Amino acid sequence: MKKILLSTITIVFSVLTYAQNLDSKVAEYLNNQDYLTLKEVYPLVKDSITPFLQDLTECFLPCYFNKPEEACKSIQNFFTSQQGKINSDLATSLIYLWAENLKAKGAYKEAVELIDNYLLNFPQEHRIKLKQYYSSIYVYCKAYQSFQASKISHHNKDISVPISFVQTGERGQTMFIPVTIRNNTTNFIFDTGAGDNVVTEKFALDNQIRILKDSILIIGVGSGYGKLGFIDSLQIGELIYQNVSFVVVPEIIPDNKYNTQAVLGMPFMRINKELIIYPNERKIVFPYKESIPDSLKSNMILTNNTLLLNVESQDNMLLIQFDSGNVSSTMNLSYFKSNKTKIENQYKLDTIQIGGFRGINTIPAYTIPQLSFSIGISKFIMKNIKVLTKKNLMEPNQSKGVYGVNFIQKFDRICINFNLMRLEVQNISNNDMSVQNMHLN
Repeated sequence: MKKILLSTITIVFSVLTYAQNLDSKVAEYLNNQDYLTLKEVYPLVKDSITPFLQDLTECFLPCYFNKPEEACKSIQNFFTSQQGKINSDLATSLIYLWAENLKAKGAYKEAVELIDNYLLNFPQEHRIKLKQYYSSIYVYCKAYQSFQASKISHHNKDISVPISFVQTGERGQTMFIPVTIRNNTTNFIFDTGAGDNVVTEKFALDNQIRILKDSILIIGVGSGYGKLGFIDSLQIGELIYQNVSFVVVPEIIPDNKYNTQAVLGMPFMRINKELIIYPNERKIVFPYKESIPDSLKSNMILTNNTLLLNVESQDNMLLIQFDSGNVSSTMNLSYFKSNKTKIENQYKLDTIQIGGFRGINTIPAYTIPQLSFSIGISKFIMKNIKVLTKKNLMEPNQSKGVYGVNFIQKFDRICINFNLMRLEVQNISNNDMSVQNMHLN
């Protein structure tokens, strides 16, 4: 399923220029949003760069590696330590990041107060424009400010939950997980590409989900209005998920056209330190203790509640969105532009349907019979992968493509660690190529 967003505004940062060579290099990583490289390099150069750039880097890194508590502390420290050196544009962007991370850790009231206090620094005319900039996050946090942060309970043990793959169109299958609300069990799409937990208005009514706010602008394939909902708790197997927020929409139209009523999205995923998908065994395990050593490197970043996975293809490193709600995998317009001549000369032009909230788009696309990738030492082939020739409006700016359910089904085990921001795969299940992945830096 394509990501549903509450009219999120992308933060743009002005170019930083510094005289010193190391400062220039760190500034380049920041401007290019190359956070994976920056995360590796920063500990080595930290003590050799200017204090301003050091503090600024420490603001950004935790934002992109799912560390909202650390991000909030670093941004607060930056405003304290660099007071008088921060221009208005940078301050406005950092306040957005600060509020976004307060939201992520469930400090909704603090996020509202932060934005309110910042706006007081500006005259009325400018204040109105800034309030529009912050509107999506402000409205969301305002609605939930009297509620506690979401949390999960494992009962001090690993919890295994069955999953199913349902054929929902010609392109492939959708992944579902059973969720119980008020003794009513429903199959939710298990969707790492959804920025929010999402239910239909009918589902919300049938399951007594409390509506907190209506007339919320939502952007998907198209745009429209929805509502914000809340429920005290729900159950996923023996896992208890408490203080749950929902975006409530008239209907959900995933790109496979399956008429589902509910989606379990990134707010749930992020508060799990780790989850392990076993496609062949049809189960997900939510481990009480993490299985990946904390000494290993990250290979994912988090941007606008979207997971981007670092993979290699044809000697190039690419960021690919990991979207378990999408039935199939595709390459984006930016990938097409980088390989335009070869693709146009060798492959056949067709179309693909991309769907989500408020509709379905048909996009011209080439089909590549097979494309090789690797994640660490694990090599695999994606067959008959579509390459879009027009921009999908919901794709992240840094992404070169999307891995969907057919990516998940290639492996016996996929471990997603949200604490380390690392994804590992083991044992390709089909005959394309057999490998055994190991823990490697």
